Amino acid sequence: MKKESILKKWWFWTIIVLACIVSLMLCLIVDELINNNVEVAKTGHYEESNGVYNVLLNDNEASEGLDINEKSKEKEDQGETDEKNNESETSLSKSEPEEVNNKKEEKPQTVTKNEENNDEQKENETKEETSQKETSVKEEEPKEETAIKPETNNKTESKPVEQVSLGNTNALEKANDYLSLMAFSKEGLKDQLEFEGFTTSEATYAVNNCGANWNEQAGKKAQDYLDLVAFSKEGLKGQLEFDGFTTTEATNAVNNCGANWNEQAAKKAQDYLDLMAFSKQGLISQLEFDGFTHEQAVYGVEKVGF
Repeated sequence: MKKESILKKWWFWTIIVLACIVSLMLCLIVDELINNNVEVAKTGHYEESNGVYNVLLNDNEASEGLDINEKSKEKEDQGETDEKNNESETSLSKSEPEEVNNKKEEKPQTVTKNEENNDEQKENETKEETSQKETSVKEEEPKEETAIKPETNNKTESKPVEQVSLGNTNALEKANDYLSLMAFSKEGLKDQLEFEGFTTSEATYAVNNCGANWNEQAGKKAQDYLDLVAFSKEGLKGQLEFDGFTTTEATNAVNNCGANWNEQAAKKAQDYLDLMAFSKQGLISQLEFDGFTHEQAVYGVEKVGF
């Protein structure tokens, strides 16, 4: 029979594994021993020698305590010598004459009085400085306001000029041409410009910027009417309002035109008689219908021969 090799036996491998484990354990134990020896070499004592180490420390503390006691004794000796010296000095100071003490007491009083005077002078100086500053500030405030005012004027002067369109300029020229020929109300001139083909905005710009005095225009228009035909006061006022003048403008015109309304009634009566025959009462009624008063109508009818 052939013998089997040892490598194929199971117990061989178990022995090898156990041997490895034992070797590892031994290595770990050796490492710990080496580390402990290193610590002992550094400290000089092992755990059992802790008590001796503590005793050495206590001995050092005791030596330090002795040094402290010796120092405290030396300080006490010095304190006693200092007290003796102080007592000797105080005895010497008591023996000095009282005049020196009196002089010493008088000097601080004079010093304090001088200090009080200096403080009062300083306070007065500060008050004067503050009053001067306030007056200077009050004088400077109006100067600043006057300096600011020219800046506002410059701002108003620096406004850009509005550009006027060609249509507005032409409408304005046309309006001035009409006003140089005859009197117009504001509304009448605007209607005339629109009739000429200008837009509403152009006509409005022209009547607003032509510079006409519409009260004067109403007075001129009233005078033109009176030069052509006879009018009563109410009839002329109605005609001016029809032409576009306002009620105030028309009233102002008829009140200031200088017309004699009795004479206007007589002229109107003659105009009617030149056209057709009237009775006295019929002619009076016609004149009253045209706006003359009863007295003015009677005056006019009698003036023409009734």
